[in-house]
Amino acid sequence: MPAGSFTALNILQDEAAAEVFILALDGLLADQPSPDLLMQRVQLLSERFVIRD
Repeated sequence: MPAGSFTALNILQDEAAAEVFILALDGLLADQPSPDLLMQRVQLLSERFVIRD
C-alpha cells in the first residue's frame, strides 16, 4: 500500500468495525446523493465510528 494510503481497517483497527463501516458507506450511495450531501453523510458516519482519545 502506498505511503499516505488509508483503509477502514487502518483507521478503525478492528476488522469487524471496518467491514460494518464499509457496508454503511456503501449504503450512503444508494439514493445517489449530491456530492455535498454525501460529504455530510460521510462526516456523520465517521463521527459515529471513530473513537477519539
